Amino acid sequence: MLVEATTIQAAKELKDLALTAADWARRKGLGDEAIQYAREYASRAGRKMGEMLQATELQHGARGIGKSGVTTSNPTPILADLGITKRESSDAQLLASLSEEKFEDVATGKTTLADAKRESKPVDVDDEFDLGPGCNNCAHEEAPATSAHVSYNSGNNEWYTPRLYADAARRVMGSIDLDPASSPEANKIIQADTYYTIDNDGLKQSWKGCLWMNPPYAASLVHQFCEKLLNELPNIKQAIVLVNNATETGWFQKILEQADAVCFLKGRVKFLNEQGNPVNTPLQGQAILYFGSHSLDFNSEFSKLGQVLTHA
Repeated sequence: MLVEATTIQAAKELKDLALTAADWARRKGLGDEAIQYAREYASRAGRKMGEMLQATELQHGARGIGKSGVTTSNPTPILADLGITKRESSDAQLLASLSEEKFEDVATGKTTLADAKRESKPVDVDDEFDLGPGCNNCAHEEAPATSAHVSYNSGNNEWYTPRLYADAARRVMGSIDLDPASSPEANKIIQADTYYTIDNDGLKQSWKGCLWMNPPYAASLVHQFCEKLLNELPNIKQAIVLVNNATETGWFQKILEQADAVCFLKGRVKFLNEQGNPVNTPLQGQAILYFGSHSLDFNSEFSKLGQVLTHA
Protein backbone atom coordinates (compact mmCIF):
# COMPACT_ATOMS: atom_id res chain seq x y z
CA MET A 1 0.00 0.00 0.00
CA LEU A 2 2.84 2.42 0.81
CA VAL A 3 4.24 2.10 -2.71
CA GLU A 4 0.87 3.27 -4.03
CA ALA A 5 0.95 6.45 -1.89
CA THR A 6 1.93 8.97 -4.55
CA THR A 7 0.65 12.11 -2.82
CA ILE A 8 1.35 13.78 0.52
CA GLN A 9 -2.26 13.26 1.57
CA ALA A 10 -2.15 9.54 0.75
CA ALA A 11 1.02 9.06 2.80
CA LYS A 12 -0.52 10.98 5.70
CA GLU A 13 -3.65 8.84 5.60
CA LEU A 14 -1.56 5.66 5.74
CA LYS A 15 0.48 7.07 8.64
CA ASP A 16 -2.67 8.01 10.57
CA LEU A 17 -4.19 4.60 9.87
CA ALA A 18 -1.10 2.82 11.16
CA LEU A 19 -0.95 4.94 14.33
CA THR A 20 -4.60 4.22 15.01
CA ALA A 21 -3.99 0.52 14.41
CA ALA A 22 -1.13 0.64 16.94
CA ASP A 23 -3.39 2.29 19.50
CA TRP A 24 -6.14 -0.24 18.79
CA ALA A 25 -3.68 -3.12 19.23
CA ARG A 26 -2.51 -1.66 22.52
CA ARG A 27 -6.03 -1.15 23.87
CA LYS A 28 -7.11 -4.65 22.87
CA GLY A 29 -3.99 -6.34 24.26
CA LEU A 30 -2.84 -7.78 20.93
CA GLY A 31 0.80 -7.83 22.00
CA ASP A 32 3.99 -5.83 21.51
CA GLU A 33 4.74 -7.34 18.09
CA ALA A 34 1.46 -6.11 16.60
CA ILE A 35 1.91 -2.68 18.17
CA GLN A 36 5.48 -2.30 16.91
CA TYR A 37 4.54 -3.50 13.42
CA ALA A 38 1.92 -0.76 13.14
CA ARG A 39 4.27 1.87 14.55
CA GLU A 40 7.02 0.88 12.12
CA TYR A 41 4.60 1.21 9.22
CA ALA A 42 3.59 4.66 10.51
CA SER A 43 7.26 5.71 10.58
CA ARG A 44 7.80 4.56 7.00
CA ALA A 45 4.67 6.38 5.82
CA GLY A 46 5.79 9.47 7.73
CA ARG A 47 9.22 9.35 6.07
CA LYS A 48 7.61 9.12 2.64
CA MET A 49 5.35 12.04 3.52
CA GLY A 50 8.41 14.04 4.56
CA GLU A 51 10.21 13.24 1.32
CA MET A 52 7.26 14.48 -0.70
CA LEU A 53 6.96 17.63 1.46
CA GLN A 54 10.62 18.38 0.76
CA ALA A 55 10.12 17.70 -2.95
CA THR A 56 7.17 20.09 -3.00
CA GLU A 57 9.37 22.71 -1.40
CA LEU A 58 12.07 22.31 -4.03
CA GLN A 59 9.66 22.30 -6.95
CA HIS A 60 7.56 25.31 -6.07
CA GLY A 61 9.15 27.69 -3.59
CA ALA A 62 6.75 29.86 -1.59
CA ARG A 63 3.11 30.69 -1.82
CA GLY A 64 1.82 34.10 -2.78
CA ILE A 65 3.84 37.23 -2.05
CA GLY A 66 7.14 36.69 -0.27
CA LYS A 67 9.15 38.91 2.03
CA SER A 68 10.86 40.58 -0.92
CA GLY A 69 7.50 41.56 -2.42
CA VAL A 70 7.91 39.28 -5.43
CA THR A 71 4.85 37.25 -6.39
CA THR A 72 5.56 33.60 -7.17
CA SER A 73 3.85 32.05 -10.16
CA ASN A 74 3.52 28.49 -8.79
CA PRO A 75 2.07 28.59 -5.25
CA THR A 76 2.83 25.71 -2.91
CA PRO A 77 0.04 23.98 -1.06
CA ILE A 78 -0.39 25.20 2.49
CA LEU A 79 -0.61 22.86 5.46
CA ALA A 80 -4.33 23.50 5.82
CA ASP A 81 -4.82 22.39 2.20
CA LEU A 82 -3.07 19.12 3.01
CA GLY A 83 -4.69 18.54 6.41
CA ILE A 84 -1.25 18.58 8.08
CA THR A 85 -0.15 20.45 11.20
CA LYS A 86 3.18 22.22 11.52
CA ARG A 87 4.29 19.58 14.02
CA GLU A 88 3.43 16.76 11.60
CA SER A 89 5.28 18.51 8.77
CA SER A 90 8.36 19.06 10.92
CA ASP A 91 8.42 15.46 12.18
CA ALA A 92 7.90 14.00 8.70
CA GLN A 93 10.69 16.08 7.21
CA LEU A 94 12.97 15.09 10.08
CA LEU A 95 12.29 11.41 9.33
CA ALA A 96 13.08 12.08 5.68
CA SER A 97 16.36 13.77 6.56
CA LEU A 98 17.68 10.92 8.74
CA SER A 99 20.30 8.54 7.40
CA GLU A 100 19.07 5.05 6.59
CA GLU A 101 20.73 3.67 9.70
CA LYS A 102 19.24 6.27 12.05
CA PHE A 103 15.84 5.98 10.42
CA GLU A 104 15.81 2.19 10.83
CA ASP A 105 16.62 2.67 14.52
CA VAL A 106 13.58 4.94 14.87
CA ALA A 107 11.28 2.75 12.76
CA THR A 108 12.15 -0.45 14.64
CA GLY A 109 11.87 1.15 18.06
CA LYS A 110 15.58 1.07 18.97
CA THR A 111 15.46 4.82 19.49
CA THR A 112 12.79 7.49 19.48
CA LEU A 113 12.05 10.39 17.19
CA ALA A 114 12.60 12.68 20.18
CA ASP A 115 16.15 11.35 20.48
CA ALA A 116 16.66 11.85 16.75
CA LYS A 117 15.42 15.43 17.12
CA ARG A 118 17.98 16.16 19.82
CA GLU A 119 20.73 14.90 17.53
CA SER A 120 19.49 16.80 14.47
CA LYS A 121 18.77 20.41 13.65
CA PRO A 122 14.98 20.87 13.90
CA VAL A 123 13.07 21.40 10.68
CA ASP A 124 11.80 24.96 10.83
CA VAL A 125 8.21 25.45 9.76
CA ASP A 126 7.28 29.01 10.69
CA ASP A 127 4.34 31.22 9.94
CA GLU A 128 5.91 33.37 7.25
CA PHE A 129 6.41 32.93 3.54
CA ASP A 130 9.97 32.76 2.17
CA LEU A 131 11.03 32.68 -1.45
CA GLY A 132 12.96 30.12 -3.36
CA PRO A 133 13.90 26.47 -3.15
CA GLY A 134 15.54 25.34 0.02
CA CYS A 135 13.13 27.29 2.22
CA ASN A 136 11.76 25.04 4.94
CA ASN A 137 8.29 26.53 4.54
CA CYS A 138 7.20 23.99 1.96
CA ALA A 139 3.61 23.99 3.14
CA HIS A 140 2.40 26.71 5.47
CA GLU A 141 -0.36 26.37 8.02
CA GLU A 142 -3.12 28.93 7.93
CA ALA A 143 -5.73 29.69 10.56
CA PRO A 144 -8.36 26.94 10.76
CA ALA A 145 -11.61 27.45 8.92
CA THR A 146 -14.50 28.60 11.08
CA SER A 147 -17.09 26.52 9.25
CA ALA A 148 -17.73 22.98 10.46
CA HIS A 149 -18.00 19.88 8.29
CA VAL A 150 -21.71 19.64 9.05
CA SER A 151 -23.75 22.48 10.44
CA TYR A 152 -26.29 21.62 13.11
CA ASN A 153 -28.82 23.48 10.99
CA SER A 154 -30.36 21.88 7.95
CA GLY A 155 -29.74 23.72 4.72
CA ASN A 156 -26.85 24.73 2.51
CA ASN A 157 -24.13 23.96 5.04
CA GLU A 158 -25.02 20.28 5.38
CA TRP A 159 -22.98 17.58 3.72
CA TYR A 160 -24.87 14.36 2.99
CA THR A 161 -23.64 10.78 3.17
CA PRO A 162 -23.17 9.02 -0.19
CA ARG A 163 -25.55 6.10 -0.73
CA LEU A 164 -22.64 3.64 -0.92
CA TYR A 165 -22.04 3.81 2.84
CA ALA A 166 -25.69 3.84 3.85
CA ASP A 167 -26.42 0.78 1.72
CA ALA A 168 -23.44 -1.06 3.21
CA ALA A 169 -24.64 -0.21 6.72
CA ARG A 170 -28.12 -1.48 5.91
CA ARG A 171 -26.74 -4.78 4.63
CA VAL A 172 -24.81 -5.26 7.88
CA MET A 173 -27.61 -4.33 10.29
CA GLY A 174 -30.59 -5.48 8.23
CA SER A 175 -32.31 -2.11 8.61
CA ILE A 176 -31.74 1.44 9.80
CA ASP A 177 -34.28 2.16 12.50
CA LEU A 178 -32.93 5.53 13.60
CA ASP A 179 -30.72 8.39 12.42
CA PRO A 180 -30.43 10.85 15.33
CA ALA A 181 -28.61 13.61 13.40
CA SER A 182 -30.38 14.05 10.09
CA SER A 183 -32.63 16.16 7.89
CA PRO A 184 -35.37 15.41 5.35
CA GLU A 185 -32.84 15.67 2.50
CA ALA A 186 -30.34 13.37 4.20
CA ASN A 187 -32.99 10.77 4.94
CA LYS A 188 -33.78 10.37 1.26
CA ILE A 189 -30.51 8.43 1.16
CA ILE A 190 -30.32 6.96 4.67
CA GLN A 191 -34.00 5.90 4.67
CA ALA A 192 -34.19 5.53 8.45
CA ASP A 193 -37.57 4.59 9.88
CA THR A 194 -37.16 7.44 12.37
CA TYR A 195 -34.86 10.43 12.13
CA TYR A 196 -34.25 13.49 14.27
CA THR A 197 -33.40 16.97 13.03
CA ILE A 198 -32.61 20.31 14.59
CA ASP A 199 -36.33 20.73 15.23
CA ASN A 200 -36.75 17.66 17.46
CA ASP A 201 -33.09 17.48 18.62
CA GLY A 202 -31.73 13.94 18.67
CA LEU A 203 -29.70 14.71 21.79
CA LYS A 204 -32.94 15.03 23.78
CA GLN A 205 -34.52 11.81 22.47
CA SER A 206 -34.20 8.14 23.39
CA TRP A 207 -32.26 6.00 20.93
CA LYS A 208 -33.00 2.38 20.13
CA GLY A 209 -32.89 -0.26 17.42
CA CYS A 210 -30.32 -0.26 14.61
CA LEU A 211 -28.76 3.17 14.35
CA TRP A 212 -26.87 5.04 11.64
CA MET A 213 -25.14 8.31 12.59
CA ASN A 214 -23.11 10.87 10.67
CA PRO A 215 -23.04 13.53 13.40
CA PRO A 216 -22.47 17.27 13.05
CA TYR A 217 -18.72 17.74 12.87
CA ALA A 218 -18.45 20.98 14.85
CA ALA A 219 -16.20 20.02 17.77
CA SER A 220 -18.71 20.60 20.58
CA LEU A 221 -21.54 18.85 18.73
CA VAL A 222 -19.67 15.76 17.58
CA HIS A 223 -18.50 15.32 21.18
CA GLN A 224 -22.09 15.53 22.47
CA PHE A 225 -23.45 13.08 19.90
CA CYS A 226 -20.68 10.57 20.59
CA GLU A 227 -21.22 10.84 24.35
CA LYS A 228 -24.94 10.29 23.77
CA LEU A 229 -24.17 7.22 21.65
CA LEU A 230 -22.06 5.65 24.40
CA ASN A 231 -24.77 6.35 26.98
CA GLU A 232 -27.43 4.80 24.77
CA LEU A 233 -25.50 1.63 23.85
CA PRO A 234 -27.50 -0.55 26.30
CA ASN A 235 -30.66 0.42 24.39
CA ILE A 236 -29.23 -0.01 20.90
CA LYS A 237 -29.13 -3.29 18.97
CA GLN A 238 -26.44 -2.14 16.53
CA ALA A 239 -24.90 1.16 15.49
CA ILE A 240 -22.72 2.32 12.61
CA VAL A 241 -21.12 5.75 12.92
CA LEU A 242 -19.31 7.78 10.26
CA VAL A 243 -16.90 10.40 11.63
CA ASN A 244 -13.61 12.05 10.81
CA ASN A 245 -10.58 9.94 11.63
CA ALA A 246 -9.75 12.34 14.47
CA THR A 247 -7.47 10.05 16.46
CA GLU A 248 -6.01 12.99 18.36
CA THR A 249 -9.33 13.83 20.05
CA GLY A 250 -10.80 12.49 23.27
CA TRP A 251 -14.23 11.82 21.79
CA PHE A 252 -12.77 9.63 19.02
CA GLN A 253 -10.67 7.64 21.47
CA LYS A 254 -13.74 7.01 23.64
CA ILE A 255 -15.88 5.63 20.85
CA LEU A 256 -12.96 3.69 19.37
CA GLU A 257 -12.41 1.96 22.71
CA GLN A 258 -16.05 0.85 22.88
CA ALA A 259 -16.44 -0.11 19.21
CA ASP A 260 -16.54 -3.76 18.18
CA ALA A 261 -14.98 -2.96 14.81
CA VAL A 262 -13.73 0.01 12.84
CA CYS A 263 -13.10 0.65 9.16
CA PHE A 264 -10.56 3.26 8.10
CA LEU A 265 -11.82 4.22 4.67
CA LYS A 266 -9.67 4.34 1.57
CA GLY A 267 -9.26 8.00 0.71
CA ARG A 268 -11.71 10.63 1.85
CA VAL A 269 -15.49 10.55 1.58
CA LYS A 270 -16.90 12.78 -1.16
CA PHE A 271 -19.99 14.08 0.58
CA LEU A 272 -23.04 15.21 -1.37
CA ASN A 273 -24.75 18.57 -1.66
CA GLU A 274 -28.52 19.04 -1.59
CA GLN A 275 -28.74 18.10 -5.27
CA GLY A 276 -27.01 14.79 -4.59
CA ASN A 277 -23.77 15.75 -6.33
CA PRO A 278 -20.40 14.75 -4.82
CA VAL A 279 -18.82 18.14 -4.22
CA ASN A 280 -17.60 18.30 -0.62
CA THR A 281 -14.40 16.56 0.52
CA PRO A 282 -13.00 17.20 4.02
CA LEU A 283 -9.29 17.72 4.63
CA GLN A 284 -8.82 14.50 6.59
CA GLY A 285 -9.87 10.89 6.21
CA GLN A 286 -12.90 9.21 7.75
CA ALA A 287 -13.57 6.19 9.91
CA ILE A 288 -16.71 4.08 10.24
CA LEU A 289 -17.19 2.42 13.62
CA TYR A 290 -19.44 -0.54 14.38
CA PHE A 291 -21.15 -1.40 17.64
CA GLY A 292 -22.95 -4.73 17.88
CA SER A 293 -22.68 -8.50 17.61
CA HIS A 294 -22.21 -8.78 13.83
CA SER A 295 -18.57 -7.76 13.46
CA LEU A 296 -17.97 -10.48 10.89
CA ASP A 297 -20.73 -9.08 8.68
CA PHE A 298 -19.28 -5.60 9.13
CA ASN A 299 -15.85 -6.87 8.15
CA SER A 300 -17.22 -8.66 5.10
CA GLU A 301 -19.05 -5.57 3.90
CA PHE A 302 -16.73 -2.71 4.82
CA SER A 303 -13.41 -4.40 4.00
CA LYS A 304 -14.34 -3.55 0.41
CA LEU A 305 -14.18 0.12 1.38
CA GLY A 306 -11.12 0.26 3.61
CA GLN A 307 -9.05 -1.43 6.30
CA VAL A 308 -11.16 -3.12 8.99
CA LEU A 309 -10.00 -3.88 12.50
CA THR A 310 -12.17 -6.01 14.79
CA HIS A 311 -12.10 -6.75 18.49
CA ALA A 312 -10.48 -10.18 18.90
